[in-house]
Amino acid sequence: FKVVDDRGVATLTWMNTDEVKTYGGNATLSLRAGTTGNGFINLNMYKFERDASNISAAYSGDGFRWDVSANGMMQVRPGTNAQLFARYQAPQDLPQGKIGAHFFSSVGLRQELLDKKMSLNISMMDPLDLMKFSFETRDATHVQKSENNIKFRSLRVGLTYNFTARTSVTVKSPWSVMPPMFIGSNFFSPFPASHMHKS
Repeated sequence: FKVVDDRGVATLTWMNTDEVKTYGGNATLSLRAGTTGNGFINLNMYKFERDASNISAAYSGDGFRWDVSANGMMQVRPGTNAQLFARYQAPQDLPQGKIGAHFFSSVGLRQELLDKKMSLNISMMDPLDLMKFSFETRDATHVQKSENNIKFRSLRVGLTYNFTARTSVTVKSPWSVMPPMFIGSNFFSPFPASHMHKS
């Protein structure tokens, strides 16, 4: 919570609301195209009721949050597999403001070499450079709006050698081309460790 006094000095501190109730669920749709492709679409959604009367009745309220993610993998040709992951987080209301929507994606390619003894893995995080969001706090003492651009786009290349030949190709999880922090419904902090900030 942020408070600005008569001198214009802002104080940011943590406060616990009296009670927060949440009701929700998630649904996953799995897709398969024979033996050459598969994927899933996952939807998380929940309603919350927040009682912040111990701080101020103005911070109490209810709302709805949701996010959707999709992952797909397909065999481009024998020995070559491609993977795509995308996630959209809808805007979120906070007791003292809101966080805008944000979008993340990653792409990956795996090429088997030397009769499956070696594999080349290439992945790119945030290829469209869209990992950004707006952030706003407001109350009776102030209004602050900011735009946060997280420089997360990166290219990763890896080479793996197996001393025994592989007999089958296994479909890797989204964790293979993206950090675990981006899987789930509550991965994001409004105060990232590294970002560009404009007020």
